[in-house]
Amino acid sequence: MGRAFLKLAANDLFRQRQDPFVVPFRVAVSLEPLPAFVAFEEGVAHGYHGGVFPLTEALDHDWQRVFEQAEGIWLLPYLRRLAEGERVCEFDLVSHYIALHGSAPETFATKG
Repeated sequence: MGRAFLKLAANDLFRQRQDPFVVPFRVAVSLEPLPAFVAFEEGVAHGYHGGVFPLTEALDHDWQRVFEQAEGIWLLPYLRRLAEGERVCEFDLVSHYIALHGSAPETFATKG
């Protein structure tokens, strides 16, 4: 069974074609079914790499740089609360994203 992810952080959201190139960093979150997972992406073309990780691993200090580069530091309090057993709903994440960016985040689903 596949999982639905919300693309909640990316450093290239408003990049225009004429803007200087930046290495893209992105963070997506899947809350349900529990346990939650976090997807990280970095780079493009042959330099692209990424993966899907359990929430506890994604909160490891080693991933801090990706959250920073993707402009996703705002996600960390939500994810920490979730890791501590608190309920965090998709509505809260989407509402915060909309307040920051003015539109709903993109979504994608993995194949089962």
